[in-house]
Amino acid sequence: MRLFTTGVAMFFTAPVVGRLTNSVDLRVLLFFGLLLVGIGTAMNSNLTSESGFWQFFWPQIVRGTGMIMCIIPASRIALGTLGPAELGNAAGLFSVMRNLGGAVGLAMLDTVRDWREDYHWNQLIPALDQGRVVVQQEIANYQALLMGHVADPYHSAVAMLGQRIGVQTQVLAYNDIFLWMGCLYLLSVPLVLLLKRIEH
Repeated sequence: MRLFTTGVAMFFTAPVVGRLTNSVDLRVLLFFGLLLVGIGTAMNSNLTSESGFWQFFWPQIVRGTGMIMCIIPASRIALGTLGPAELGNAAGLFSVMRNLGGAVGLAMLDTVRDWREDYHWNQLIPALDQGRVVVQQEIANYQALLMGHVADPYHSAVAMLGQRIGVQTQVLAYNDIFLWMGCLYLLSVPLVLLLKRIEH
């Protein structure tokens, strides 16, 4: 459903962006596109384990609008200076590099997520010191719920508390990723000024 929101934003924005590419400097569209994608991504950097559809709705709208403002101008900028004889090969290479970049990017994000989960786990796990009163109370609450349902309520309660910490480490790792990606997009915005203007 969250991806559907992005798709709807892109669907309704695409015709407008398509018309603007014929009258507005492509670099301007790309500039604001990267800006919106960066803002929309950073907007998701404060998620909690309770976050749902509405916490993603507006960031996805902003990000989807920005993405279509990046995709169309970037394609025209990349291929706009080439002659007809070079266009076919260039389009194929452009597509391959875009897909390769996406695959490498996803692999890097998986690596960063694992790294940040480990980092946050090491930061949070000391809070599970069973000498703390709040930890003892949580374990007792879980034990009361599990009593009569499992053979070892105490260790099952400790495991459940560990699972809660695990969920929080995942959320914090994703928050880090959203924040860092948003910053990368925003840092790339000024680089648009280095691009050559493409005549319509």
